[in-house]
Amino acid sequence: MLSEDFPKRRANLKATGNLNPTRAEFLLGVVCILITIANLYLKFYDRTMIFMFNPCHAMTLALIVCCMTSHSRVGELAAIYSFTFAFGGWLGLLISEADEHAS
Repeated sequence: MLSEDFPKRRANLKATGNLNPTRAEFLLGVVCILITIANLYLKFYDRTMIFMFNPCHAMTLALIVCCMTSHSRVGELAAIYSFTFAFGGWLGLLISEADEHAS
């Protein structure tokens, strides 16, 4: 499905001028990069780098690809990935495990 419809979707986006990310999308990508850098530092400092493989962190990487690249097959796959893994990220926000930082 992705291969068959891709040229048609790309042509439609090109005709409407929506092939490249907007400023807001690019800004969201920059924020995601900064968050990822902060997470990498904190995980390295706490020696918990294995948790960078959690779906919420992987979804942040997919969002970086979606927000900072022009329309491509890789971007579409990253968008599909982020849609399917979004639940894990939201669940992580709702049920946070911050007991080691509690007083």
